[in-house]
Order: sequence, then structure tokens, then C-alpha cells
Amino acid sequence: MGSIGGGGRYDNLTGLFGVPDIAGVGISFGVDRIYDVMEELQLFPSTLQSQCTVMLVNFGTTMESRNREVLTSLRKNKISAEMFPEAIKFDKQLKYAHKKQIPFVVMIGEDELKENLISVKDFRLGTQQKISLEELPALILKTQV
Repeated sequence: MGSIGGGGRYDNLTGLFGVPDIAGVGISFGVDRIYDVMEELQLFPSTLQSQCTVMLVNFGTTMESRNREVLTSLRKNKISAEMFPEAIKFDKQLKYAHKKQIPFVVMIGEDELKENLISVKDFRLGTQQKISLEELPALILKTQV
């Protein structure tokens, strides 16, 4: 795996910043490398994988306002939810939700926006349905284990 930390003595490093003749020491840890090793060795508790209950698919800026409205509604009902940070390919977003064991995925595309509905996929049951925003929190809370 290689080293996960490094450090050393840094004579005259401060000279680069206009303060000459001061020695120093330092260390650093490679957080990315530590995370990768822990993930490969499966050292993260499974409960960390499923903290989020609902993930909203990010279809871009045209759906952003509606997604934020849905996020607000879910969080007001004490349901943990997140929106995928970038508008990348749909299947990659679904794979992310599946890998993180997020049980529900909300999708708001052009059709849903026109119909004023929300598509909800339940990964645990393998079902998908269109519902109103008002029905969403009850559906999630009813089916949570």
C-alpha cells in the first residue's frame, strides 16, 4: 500500500516566505490513502454506509429548485437526505446509492416536473412509483425499518 504518513526536518523553509534562518519540522498523513486502505480492508462499520435514507438524483440546474424543495421537505420530517453533488450519468448515480446502501432514490426529470410528481425507487423492494411531494415523507417513514 505504501506509506500513509511522512515528515521531516525543513531547514530554511521559511526563507521561501521572506523569513530566513528558521528551522522547522513537520508531519502529514495521507487521509485519502488511509481511507482507501480502510475501505479495502472493510474496516468501516456497516452503519456508516447507510446513514442516508434518501438520495436525490442530480439531473442538472433545471431540476435544482425542485430538488431543494424535496430536500427541505424530507429534512423537516427528520429524514436524512442528500442530493448527488454533480449531474453525472444517471447509472453512476444509482450505482453510488446502491453501494452506499441508500434505500430510496428520488428522481425528478422533465416528466415529473410537468406532472408535479416525484419518482421514488425503493432499492430494498425493487419497486418504483410516482407520488406527490406531500406523500413522500409518509411513504419513507412508513417503510423504514
